[in-house]
Amino acid sequence: MDRREAALTLGELYRTIELPLVPVLAEMELRGVMLDVPYFAWLAKQMQIALKKDLARVKRLAGGPVNPRSSKQLSKVLYGEDELVPRRTKTGAPSTDKYALATLGTPLAKAVLSYRDTATSLSNYVLKLPRLVLDDGRVHGSFNQAGTWEEHGEDYRASPASGRLSSSGPNLQQVSVKTRWGVAIRRGFVAADGFSFVGGDIAQEELRIAAMLAKDEELLQAFERREDPHAMTAKALGLRREEAKNCNYALIYGVAAPKLLLMAPGLGSVKAAEEARIDFFRLYPSFPAWHKEIAAICAKQGYVETWYGRRRYFPEIWSHSLKRRREAERQAINHTVQGTGADVIKLALRRVYDKLAPGDGIILTSHDDVVAEAADMQTARQAISSMTKGLLPVDLPVEVKQGKNWGDMVYES
Repeated sequence: MDRREAALTLGELYRTIELPLVPVLAEMELRGVMLDVPYFAWLAKQMQIALKKDLARVKRLAGGPVNPRSSKQLSKVLYGEDELVPRRTKTGAPSTDKYALATLGTPLAKAVLSYRDTATSLSNYVLKLPRLVLDDGRVHGSFNQAGTWEEHGEDYRASPASGRLSSSGPNLQQVSVKTRWGVAIRRGFVAADGFSFVGGDIAQEELRIAAMLAKDEELLQAFERREDPHAMTAKALGLRREEAKNCNYALIYGVAAPKLLLMAPGLGSVKAAEEARIDFFRLYPSFPAWHKEIAAICAKQGYVETWYGRRRYFPEIWSHSLKRRREAERQAINHTVQGTGADVIKLALRRVYDKLAPGDGIILTSHDDVVAEAADMQTARQAISSMTKGLLPVDLPVEVKQGKNWGDMVYES
């Protein structure tokens, strides 16, 4: 099936994807998700103990008092007068963000990352979420199709132009299992008596969509053979699987070697990262030509579309600045993949909503997963396992898990 056959007009996209999603999101917000407040109180104490230990370790490794949140203080300790810093801010100052610290990889950098992760998770979630619980024992966040109503300053901001759903008040999509405390925090979201959580994650969604759009036979055949593409890339590039996974999700968008090094510090140098890029595109040769095709389409008409026809305009593609044109090209590639994924998850949400048993309901969604609170487990599992069937020409398998809390919903993609 050609993409143009699947593409909708903007009016059809609104009526087919966006409008049917309104009652789904409304019921998700009304239902909310139950919070185990005593558990969060216990977790806060554990994190405060960990925070003190992290701070003591930072001070010991730094050789004296230092504020882990102060970029100015940290840069003096981490870099001294050395001009060879891994990353700089827009003003030219040495960066101490998570990418720079991860690339640096020293014991002090790792200690700072651990402190910051704990401090952020504690303030943004463990201390904050219990204050948002209503009389029904639940947190009722917002899931936004067109914008996010910020809690402070009442600033109305547009949601990502890719079409992805956003979450606010609180932002439940940011409770990531990849952080130090992510799984522990998710354990505090619990199902009501007589109910359990049933969750489904679309396995390697962006990679599958990119392979479909680029028509990369090597990657598509690997998916058909049910091989692990991250293991394939790890073997080809000589990396650990986790770093190879980062390379996969970076290079399908054509990132340059310096940024690739930030995402896979194990590469060791910009030169090695560039060699890894070359090796990657030898393994999956269709991507460079597809990147050029997207850039040419965008330059010709000023916009690109997802598989379903969601359109995004890029006026910077005609800029006199080469830097701005290149950024527009990267964003155009990003939109075709992530925007298609956004359309898929919206269609999947409606499918699950229609198939769940009465009394059961969807409570959470991020960019590629759906979590329902259900008493009829069999119906819920069937609804979620089949939620992506036939939505795209490429297979989108769903890994289904269940448990009494959100922390049990950890997927193996």
